[in-house]
Amino acid sequence: MNARRFLFRADSSTEIGSGHVMRCLSLAVALRSRGHVCHFVCRDLSGTIAEKVPAEGFELTLLPTPQNPFNPEPDQVPHAHWAGVDWQQDVSQTAAVAHAFAPDWIVLDHYGFDANWSRSVTRQGQYKHLIIDDLADRKQHADLLLDQGIARVAADYSGLVNETCQVLAGMQYSVMKPEFARLRDASLARRADAASGRLLLALGGYDPTNLTGVILQTIAGAKPAAIKHIDVVVGLLASHRVALQELCHQMPVASRLHIDTPDMPQLMLNADFAIGGAGLTAIERCVMGLPSIVIVQADNQIEQAKQLHDRNAAIRFDGSPLSQQAEFAQAIEQLCDPTIQRRLSTAAASISDGLGLERLIERIETAGTVQ
Repeated sequence: MNARRFLFRADSSTEIGSGHVMRCLSLAVALRSRGHVCHFVCRDLSGTIAEKVPAEGFELTLLPTPQNPFNPEPDQVPHAHWAGVDWQQDVSQTAAVAHAFAPDWIVLDHYGFDANWSRSVTRQGQYKHLIIDDLADRKQHADLLLDQGIARVAADYSGLVNETCQVLAGMQYSVMKPEFARLRDASLARRADAASGRLLLALGGYDPTNLTGVILQTIAGAKPAAIKHIDVVVGLLASHRVALQELCHQMPVASRLHIDTPDMPQLMLNADFAIGGAGLTAIERCVMGLPSIVIVQADNQIEQAKQLHDRNAAIRFDGSPLSQQAEFAQAIEQLCDPTIQRRLSTAAASISDGLGLERLIERIETAGTVQ
């Protein structure tokens, strides 16, 4: 297979979160392992994790920080404000990078843009185009479109994409680090062993409301006997990490704070149960057969949380642990029940095998290059 060049356009911020950049990095790492070359374009927004791109060994073009608050016109896509600038300006800046880099593919993972952005960028260089989406809420124009939603089917994009676009839908194309698939068998085998009482608490990189701290306090008050150790994971930009470190020292069970850890697959392997968000990390936990409580932290996670709950693959907590600590303590008590754990683990493991990245790359390579 000849080496191809991929230009990624994705952003992260305190509002957007880190998931778009992180799944693009997972794809880029896998592409690089097959001899392909990747370059990232990210805008310098408040709370960006763009520094992870060069840390992973990829070239990065950091687009300028917006100078003024961006208020898109009412007819723009629902998340247009996430871009920080109007789409025409972003097209101009991204196209300039594409002209210099000369990619075969442009990969877009951004809710703030639609078919207008894609047609304008690809028209200027006649590039192949992959879009990664989760919403199916706007017009798109691409060669491939990936939506790895748990209940997503290609028909959900009927009327939203161009006729030549191939839609890759569902869990079979889940993009995540290949380490999850590599550790899957060991993790599933571990579920049959006697539990060590290890809880993984990971609610994303930012956690602006310090939900992590609230949950730790709930556990400290409830003192569930089944929890004997807690691994707490937050990002480097989490504003409450100093307070969380102190709270971990005060917990009645051994608790360790992991900041910006690269070892999430291993932490999931070591854990007996987990509490986390309902986004991509929820599917990573499924790959590992890890029983969990899922908490919705963004509107685009609502359907996935419902699907996981309906399939007995996770316990969905519908309320807010911030205001319903007693109810959340009951959910934790459920999670600590060995019978419920076994049921959750079996169902979760059936959701995804973690090999979606390989299937996606095969489809990308099969699609070829623009002549």
